[in-house]
Amino acid sequence: MNLHPQKSSISPSHGHGHKPHMGPNGYDRATVTVGCPAPAPVAGSVSASATAFGDLPSVRAMGTGRAGIVVGFDTEFTTVGGARVIDSYQFAVPDPTDASLMVEVVILPLDGGRLSLHGALWEVVAAAELWKSPLAPTIKTDGGRRSVIGPRGVPRAEFWSDDPEERREALAKLKLPLVLACHFGSADLTAFRCDGRVPDHLTRLTSAAGGLVTLLPFRSQRQGDGHGKYWQALSVSVRDTMAHAPAGQKGLADLGQACGVPKLGVPDGWISNMTGYRAQHLEDFLEYGINDSVIVVEYLARLWGDGAVPPITLSGGAAAAMVSTGSVYLEVTTSKDFRRKFAGLVVEDDGLEVVEEEDRLSYYAKRSRNPIDGAAAQLSAAFAHAYHGGLNSCPMPGYYPVPTVDIDAQNAYPTAMACVLDVDWEAGVIEEVIHERSLTLDGVPSPTTPFVAFVSFTFPVGTAHPCLPVVADKTLVYPRTSDGSAGTWVCGPELWLALRLGAEVFCQIGYRARELEGPDDGRSLVLRHSVKSLIDDRNTAKRLFGKGSIEEKTLKTGVNSVYGKTAQDVAEQRAWNAHEQEMDAVGGSSITSPYHAAMTTSLVRAQLLATMNQLHAAGRRVFSVTTDGFITDASCDEVNELDLYGLAAVFREARVALTGDPVIWEAKHAQDDLVNFTTRGNISMSLGGVCAHNGLKAPKGIEPDSLEDREFLLRAVVTRDCKVCPTPTPGSRHSRSSRAGRTARTSSRA
Repeated sequence: MNLHPQKSSISPSHGHGHKPHMGPNGYDRATVTVGCPAPAPVAGSVSASATAFGDLPSVRAMGTGRAGIVVGFDTEFTTVGGARVIDSYQFAVPDPTDASLMVEVVILPLDGGRLSLHGALWEVVAAAELWKSPLAPTIKTDGGRRSVIGPRGVPRAEFWSDDPEERREALAKLKLPLVLACHFGSADLTAFRCDGRVPDHLTRLTSAAGGLVTLLPFRSQRQGDGHGKYWQALSVSVRDTMAHAPAGQKGLADLGQACGVPKLGVPDGWISNMTGYRAQHLEDFLEYGINDSVIVVEYLARLWGDGAVPPITLSGGAAAAMVSTGSVYLEVTTSKDFRRKFAGLVVEDDGLEVVEEEDRLSYYAKRSRNPIDGAAAQLSAAFAHAYHGGLNSCPMPGYYPVPTVDIDAQNAYPTAMACVLDVDWEAGVIEEVIHERSLTLDGVPSPTTPFVAFVSFTFPVGTAHPCLPVVADKTLVYPRTSDGSAGTWVCGPELWLALRLGAEVFCQIGYRARELEGPDDGRSLVLRHSVKSLIDDRNTAKRLFGKGSIEEKTLKTGVNSVYGKTAQDVAEQRAWNAHEQEMDAVGGSSITSPYHAAMTTSLVRAQLLATMNQLHAAGRRVFSVTTDGFITDASCDEVNELDLYGLAAVFREARVALTGDPVIWEAKHAQDDLVNFTTRGNISMSLGGVCAHNGLKAPKGIEPDSLEDREFLLRAVVTRDCKVCPTPTPGSRHSRSSRAGRTARTSSRA
C-alpha cells in the first residue's frame, strides 16, 4: 500500500460538524483519523431495538441464526468520458468491543487507481481492529483458547503445511466471517480491480430481488506482509439491502428514515462531479460518502439484529419461515422430509431414476433433486404445463365520464394459497386418470379439487368472458373455443368454472390427485397455516411498531412473497451464471411446487373471471383487469354480494381462517372520469383516482399521483402519434485501478 499514516488518536468530540447531530444531545463520540486531516465528526446513527421484532416466530424462522461481522459499503465516483473514476470507497462496521460505536473507514484513491476487494476489506479489519471480535478465530491450547489473528493476519506457524491443499484448508478455519452489505451493489461491487492472488468476487455474485448477493460465502486468502510470514483469511458473504426493502420503499432515503439515519445530500450540480466536490469540500464529501454505508448497517440491524447474517433476500427468508412452520404442521423434523411431503421431492441419490435426463424439470434438477416416484413426476410435470401467470386485460379502452371504482381482491394470492389442499405424494399421488372423454362436474366437483388436464373446449355463444386460458405468442388469450389448436393444459379451478358457465370440455388426459389428510377438518392446508403465521406476526408488528413501520412492511412483503417462492423456476427462468460464464437455469427454491403454484394462480384467475361474468350478467361493465383487481362501474358492496357461482364461499372461508373477516373485495380508488388506454394504463384527473402509467415514468421532480403527474400522463397518451417509450438511462463503463489514502474514524450508535 502507498500510505503515509499519521499518529492515531482517540479523543472525545462534542462538535457535530455541518449536519445536525442525530443522537441524544451531548453524546460524546470517539474519532480516529489515519492518513488524512481529521474531518468534522458526524453524528452516530439511531439503532432501534430489534429484540421484540426478532422474537416473533416468523422473524426467527426468516433469519439465518448465524452470526457475522456486517460491514456496510458504498462508493463515490465521477463519470469521465464514459468511464468511472472512483473517488472513494467507504465502509462502516460496529466496533467489535463496543457495539454502541460505529467505525467508519473512507479510502481515497488519490492516484486515481482502484482497490482490490481483499485489500480494501483488510484495511477495514485493521482500522476497526476486527480481530478483537468474538467471531475472530481462536485455537485450543492447554490453557483454553487463544486468538491467532492480528492486524497483519495469521502467523504462518499457526497453520503451515508442506501440502498446499492442507494449508489452504487449515488457513480457511482461521478466517474472519464478514458480511459485505451494500445498496444496489451492481454500482459498487464493480468498482474493484481484479487481484490475481484471490478469486474474482464478481464470479461469485448472483442477481436477486434487484440486488447482487452471494448464495454461499466465498474464501479470500492471501499473504499479509509480502514475505509469507503472515496470511489473511476472510470468508465473505455479500448482501444487498435492495433485497431486504419492502416494495415501494427501496430507496436508500426510505431505509434511512426507517432506521433513524437520514440520508444526506449534496448541493445542486455536484452529484455528477464528485471528484471536484472531494477536492473543494473534503469534509462535506466524507460526511456524505460514509452516510450510505452507515444506513445499510443500521437498517439490517433494525431488521435482523446486530451482528446477524441476514437472509439472502426477504422472500428467501419467508420461504425459510414456511419450511419451519410447515414442518411443524406436517409433523416432520427436517427440511428434507418437508420437501418430500410438501412437493414430492427427494435428494437425487434417494429418488428413483423415473425421468430421462433431458426431460427433467430445471426447478428440481438444478437443486440435485428428483420426484419421489413416477406418479409424482407425471403430476408435477402436468401442473408445470398448466402454470400460467396473472390475468391482465383491457376489455374496454376509451374515455368514460362516469363513476367507476378500482376494486382489489384482498390479499389475493395469500388467500388463494389458503384454499389449496395438500396432496399425498407418498401414497401414489395420482388417484384417478381421465382419458379421452367429456369432463363433468363429477370429475371436478369443487373449485379446489386437485385436478389438472389437457383439454379442448367450446363455451356457449354469448359467454362474456370465457375462462380457459390458451397460450399464444407467449401470452394468455381466452377464446370461446379451442378449435384451431390442439388444446391447453388447465387446472381444476378454471375447469370447474368453465363447467359452471356451461362449457363443453373434452379431456384428452387428466389427473386427479390424492388428497392428504390433515388437521383442518380432515384436510391438509400447509400453505394456509404458514401464511396465517406470517399474517399473525405482521399484525403483532403493526401493534408493536406501528402501521407502516419497516417491521410491519417487512412481514407484509414476506406474506406476499411466499407464492413467488412456490413458483420459482416452475416456468423455467434463466439467468447469467457468472462463475460458469453462461446462461443457466435459476433453479427452484426451498418450497417450489408446481402443484401449489399452479393451483394458486388458477384460483385467482377464476375469482376474477367469475366476477367479470356475473357483473356482465347484472348489466355492469368491467373496463380493465390486472392480476388481482379490476375497474368497474359497480360498487364494492355489489361486488362483495356476488356468489361467483359458489367460489365466493371458498374464499370467504379462507379469509375467516386467515383474518377473521369474510370480506374478499376492497375498493382501492374511486373516480368520476376514466381514460382507459391499455392494460395497466388508466388515468383519472381526480386526486385519489387511478393513475397507472403502464411503465411510463414521469420526469424527475413530478410527484407520483399528483395533478401534475396525471396531466403529464394524460398529455403523453392523448397527443402521441407513435408508441410512447420511457427515456433510456445511459449506461457506464468501468476502469481498473488501486488506492492511495485512507481515513478512519469511530462514531457513536445512539
